[in-house]
Amino acid sequence: VGIDLHDAAVLEFADSSLANAGDPDYAVPGDGLGLLASQAGWVVILTTSAAIKTKAGLGSFVAAKTHTIKRKVRATLAAEGLAANEAAEAGDLIRAHFAEIRGSHPLDLRQWRSEVLNVPAALVTDCRSLYDHLYKRGSTPDDKRLRLDLEMLRNEMERGLEVCWVETWLQMADGLTKDARDALYYLKY
Repeated sequence: VGIDLHDAAVLEFADSSLANAGDPDYAVPGDGLGLLASQAGWVVILTTSAAIKTKAGLGSFVAAKTHTIKRKVRATLAAEGLAANEAAEAGDLIRAHFAEIRGSHPLDLRQWRSEVLNVPAALVTDCRSLYDHLYKRGSTPDDKRLRLDLEMLRNEMERGLEVCWVETWLQMADGLTKDARDALYYLKY
């Protein structure tokens, strides 16, 4: 997809699956109880700022990652929050590259946050509870680590990151969190 460098925007898809990945520390052959680790996946797409505003358009695949989350989490919201933070960080790296390409000077690493503001970004999640927690300031989870993860995302939102909710069938990263061949179908589109 041809994208004007001065109109480029970053679209980040993040997803997770709670306790669906094997953990060698807890696995006992044949008991099925070794599935205590959670899986995270994210996809970064380069698109246009108009596509982010209208929530429709074409884009080009830039990066993706799928992995087992190292930290054991007790809730879907925690796993989704970790995946979303990873996607936002990956998106920030791409935004920094485009800020430097657009600028007339090398990117000042001490000021990179202010320089990436010129590159629009949106994070896409299919976790309604994550979306609701991010947009409702009064909602605070009891888990301190989860609270920290959510605050990190809220800080990104204050710096211009738009968070969007979609149904699971529109979540491009969904196939990266499943252990099934048909899950890769999501990556076709």
